[in-house]
Amino acid sequence: MSAEPAHPGPDPRQPARVITFPTASRPPRHKRQETRVPADQNDPLTTEQRLAASLETTFAKHGHTLTDETTAEVFTITLGIARDMLEGARHSEAISDGQHRELDALYLGMLAAPGILGGE
Repeated sequence: MSAEPAHPGPDPRQPARVITFPTASRPPRHKRQETRVPADQNDPLTTEQRLAASLETTFAKHGHTLTDETTAEVFTITLGIARDMLEGARHSEAISDGQHRELDALYLGMLAAPGILGGE
């Protein structure tokens, strides 16, 4: 007796939606340095510094830091993949040009985090 798969996958009779991805350039490497976001709550942080600090807090909860060169590189590569997917969504018209610009701006803000934390 053969078991049926729990999730048989897409119906082969229906056309699949394909999103193409452009070739991405290799993101820059980040050097390991100490975090330089002000720890004093009285020091006003920029929006970019608050985002970097928030990301760093998340990484710290998992035992990592964006000031580590390897971690920063993997983070940057991963966001590059996400941006490629976002570009594919725009090309396939799953999102509009305006939506693409807004979402990409968020990704670019996140990409700046290792440099902000490391003082690059």
